[in-house]
Amino acid sequence: MIIEQLTKKNIELKIMIFSSILITLFLFYIDEGYYNFKWAKNSLNWIFFLMYMVPILLGQLFISTFIPKKFTLLENAVLSIFFGSTLGTTLVISLFYLIK
Repeated sequence: MIIEQLTKKNIELKIMIFSSILITLFLFYIDEGYYNFKWAKNSLNWIFFLMYMVPILLGQLFISTFIPKKFTLLENAVLSIFFGSTLGTTLVISLFYLIK
């Protein structure tokens, strides 16, 4: 029982990490209208990549804690990814506007 719960959490965490990487890659791909990955050549841009990816992942984990346990692993992951990514992205963009 405990091992099964740990395995579900491990799978859910891997899904969220993967989705936050994909979402951040998409955001960097469409950034500035260049539609390419030339940004990856500059090592400083990877720091900005992490500045986006980590809050998106934390938003997903935060939302995941409030989703009732009656949902399946897939439903929980989809809800967490959608709402958590929205929350994380909004927080990052808001922080950049506050700093500016």
